[in-house]
Amino acid sequence: MSLLVRTPAPYAIESLQSYILRLSERNGYDTPVHILQVAGMTAHSMHGIDVPLGSLVDITGCDFEKLKAISNIANDAAYHSKILNENLQRSASTSQFDLRRAFFCPHCAEDDGYIEAFWSLSYAVGCPKHGCVPITHCVECGEKVSWFRPGLLTCRCGANFSDQSLETLDEDVNEFMKIIALKVYGFNLGGLKNKSGYPIKYFDELSLSSLLLIMNVLQKQYYKCHEPHSNTHSREIDSSVNIFKNWPHGYHAFLNNLGEYYETTRPPESALRKQFELFYLALFKNSSFKKEAVYLKSEFIEFGKGVWGKGYIDKKLLDNQSLTSGMRYLTKSQFCERTGMSPRVLNMIIDSRYINKKTIPSSNGGSRVIIDMRGTLIPEVFFKTVPIREAGASLGVPVSVLKYLKEGTVSTESLHRGRKETWFVEEIKLLMQSAREHAKPLGFYKQEMVCLKNIMNKKLKSTELKSDIVSAVIDGVIQSECSIDSNLSGFMLDKSQVDRLIKRHTSLVEISTLGFTEVVDKTGLDSSVINDAITQNILVATTVEGHVRITAESVDYFCGNYVVLSGVAHLLNTNTRLLLRLCKSNDIEVIALKRNSKHGTRGSQPIILTTHKEKLVLAREDELKRARKRQRKDLTLKYEKAVRRYFKILKETSASIPMRAGKPNKMAIAKACGFSRHVIYTYPSVIKLMNEFLNDGN
Repeated sequence: MSLLVRTPAPYAIESLQSYILRLSERNGYDTPVHILQVAGMTAHSMHGIDVPLGSLVDITGCDFEKLKAISNIANDAAYHSKILNENLQRSASTSQFDLRRAFFCPHCAEDDGYIEAFWSLSYAVGCPKHGCVPITHCVECGEKVSWFRPGLLTCRCGANFSDQSLETLDEDVNEFMKIIALKVYGFNLGGLKNKSGYPIKYFDELSLSSLLLIMNVLQKQYYKCHEPHSNTHSREIDSSVNIFKNWPHGYHAFLNNLGEYYETTRPPESALRKQFELFYLALFKNSSFKKEAVYLKSEFIEFGKGVWGKGYIDKKLLDNQSLTSGMRYLTKSQFCERTGMSPRVLNMIIDSRYINKKTIPSSNGGSRVIIDMRGTLIPEVFFKTVPIREAGASLGVPVSVLKYLKEGTVSTESLHRGRKETWFVEEIKLLMQSAREHAKPLGFYKQEMVCLKNIMNKKLKSTELKSDIVSAVIDGVIQSECSIDSNLSGFMLDKSQVDRLIKRHTSLVEISTLGFTEVVDKTGLDSSVINDAITQNILVATTVEGHVRITAESVDYFCGNYVVLSGVAHLLNTNTRLLLRLCKSNDIEVIALKRNSKHGTRGSQPIILTTHKEKLVLAREDELKRARKRQRKDLTLKYEKAVRRYFKILKETSASIPMRAGKPNKMAIAKACGFSRHVIYTYPSVIKLMNEFLNDGN
């Protein structure tokens, strides 16, 4: 038997809160609180998922199954809520419902006579039918829209919601709202217009629950590298719209921004998965929707293959996919697997113009090379090599000179030294071709000429000079003549030009450069760390006559801007270890220069900026002051303890106090206490304590 006068039936896609509000309005109540009280419920039931449906059946006489259909209570124990026929999975970090808010579209409510269940979702931020932002506040009273009001379209102040103008929804957001609404009502997305370029096919295969959970995960990752900027809809939808629209470019742009954020907040990694570890675990290892996120994972891999370019993709991430599946960025081993080139040959040409490479940081503090297949084109002939001695004989130059010819074509460095070093056949051909293009037939020049073979046999200043002469011939800097079939050794060169080049080399004096020993004397650095100082661009090296020397300018800069920590320790009469501790506690940056030796590295030599030296000295002085203060305090306690012990013994033995001229002899007392008399003058608290005991004795 119904307890209410009017008991309308619920609509199929109406929310339960809307139905309770309609019951209240049809029965003439000014708030649904009265309906809830009649059913034996509290006002909080209006905002909860577990509304006791039996109580509503008792007061309305409505069919229980109809109320069950629009309620948010799920049957399956694995779920704790539902919306209409869609079960929503449990997730402690995901608030898929927002039943406290009463936002809705007044145009829809006016047309339909009820509020749809769609508005129960926290992601419902716009009306998919009318393309407007929902009403959230009353323009008359300024209060938030509440479920506890007289009617669907009536505010507590009496204003009519249907009279209020609503803001137009962004087109991209409106399309996304249509997708969510269709998923709520169980419709197919195939007929949806997709101007924003969303992955409709993927959304169609997703359950509503998985879609909402994925949106929640992406939102948290999105706002690590973006600031909310929309005033018309919530940040949850901002993130999803920007990621999924214009698919997959929006997704790639989001991943690129996220990767740049991780670069500044996490230790450097060279593998794609490690670089995006937090994102990968949150999205692709989540048991709630792991299988349904495969599409996103595949596109994540495609992003790593051809867009990111700052990390390599390991085989585990590829799930046994072929390396020929369009990967743009490859590690050296992956490149060898794809091309069939041996690792030794690849290392020989890695620095050539044929290889488009990038260097990325790795977690161990070093770096890793990846190869960009776009712009990398290896001619087939480069797979054929000859030993360096055969290459030298073919060109007609000594092997020692050949090792210096590294610029202009392909680097000749290899993993093997000496006789096992190899050159590419094509490289030798290119060098000879260039030299012949610049040469003239024999007898063309009328000036004095000299044979290149004779120059190579001379004992010149350095092998580098000989290589410069050969390079000048190849590049056409020195005028040359040759026969059709001769190699470089048979070329005739302009003697005057060769003499000028030799003179320019021999006139190079070691001006503005210093040897390692001089650098040690000027800077205080250890000779074993100078190479690392060069590597870290603290010192600048140059090669003079085949010897590495340090520019005087960089040494002067070092002396003016850096100071060796061991020198500061000597100045302060302490040790380097103590100063390192002070640097750490006072946020003073320390640069560690690694030592090198024949047996590998052995420690480092720390240096600091000169501007930090004064701060370090003051920190050391403050530490000494505190130490002296602690020492004085300890001595005071020691001397006071000795005085107390002495007078205690006098009292126990009834011995007399040493006297002099009728007065206590304080010097004798000090000696008896075990300290010298100067303590009496240096430590006032000790003489004060002694006077207190003497006065008590009198």
